Amino acid sequence: MQAVKFPSFNKYKSQKVNWLHDKFDGHLAVIIKADVLTGVFTKNGNNVSDKYYAIKHIRETLAGLPQNTQVFAELHHPDKFATDVPTMLNAADPDLRLTAFAVPWLGGCDLRNYELNDAMDAIGQYMESSQPVKLTRQLTEEEVKELLDGATAQHLEGYVLKRSHMEGWYKLKPVEELDAFVTSAKTSTSASYFGLLKSVRAGVWKIKPDGSREVYDLGDVPGFKRAVIEEFCTEEKRAMLIDRVMKVEYSGIAGAGKMKWPHFAGWRTDKDKDDCTTEQFDNELD
Repeated sequence: MQAVKFPSFNKYKSQKVNWLHDKFDGHLAVIIKADVLTGVFTKNGNNVSDKYYAIKHIRETLAGLPQNTQVFAELHHPDKFATDVPTMLNAADPDLRLTAFAVPWLGGCDLRNYELNDAMDAIGQYMESSQPVKLTRQLTEEEVKELLDGATAQHLEGYVLKRSHMEGWYKLKPVEELDAFVTSAKTSTSASYFGLLKSVRAGVWKIKPDGSREVYDLGDVPGFKRAVIEEFCTEEKRAMLIDRVMKVEYSGIAGAGKMKWPHFAGWRTDKDKDDCTTEQFDNELD
């Protein structure tokens, strides 16, 4: 068995696809069982096996997989957000679920060219799997909207639209926008961008019943293009970002009150810091 690299996700823009797959709001996992031992890795290659083994039902699932198997799965909780998963994993929370959504190898059998539903049926004998829906035609804009409107209610991050089992993967996620102001800036520690702008901290005003205001912290916002990173290349220039208003795209507010999957979407020169309040998303905090 030759382990397969994690397929790349592209953004869905009406590409031709054949399958609709639920995308749970969790953390991706690569499971590799070459012989007796099973290794579990993050998408970035970090070994997290010990944390997965600490959860009894997941340990039993991994032990039951046949040798020479590779599975792409997602660790999630049906009623929680992805931001809650690391804490739950560190606590070995038994309510976490591990669900397969692709299986390139099973018991030494190469499943990469299998129909997606057949591959899911095969791995379903050993672990929980996400069942795909076969698409007989392209989704209309109205159907896409209906899917996204229902995703949050089902605690889904969105959907993965696929051309085939292991190729042509496109993320379809509900995207929302808000205006926030910068409260601080963080620099990168990576070799390529060391000391340069990595992300900013976003805040909005929360208006109290007496009319006074306090800063409501929305968390870090990454996603800056190279031109912006280079524009704010010194500590003095990054200090000029404080209180600047920006547009942020995100996919919902998590249980801790922070934005899910936020990224920078541009500066708002037509808005003032005072205009940025929690009224933009109060309904998501109910």
